[in-house]
Amino acid sequence: MPKRKSSIGRSTPQTRRQRAAIDVESTQDRLNRLERNIATTRLARDVESQEERESRLQRNRLAMHHLNLR
Repeated sequence: MPKRKSSIGRSTPQTRRQRAAIDVESTQDRLNRLERNIATTRLARDVESQEERESRLQRNRLAMHHLNLR
């Protein structure tokens, strides 16, 4: 078996390009994940406010009903 030269600690233009590509890719992945999180948070907030709205309407209906009973 021929002895291979160790490339530990040696940075060739190719490995630098590969590392840069990996960094760019992971940054893009991070950005995508953050954008998904923001979208999910907005969606959750919308659902929450919808539930609050429905709850408020229901309370108002009950209040009106009680007023009408008097």
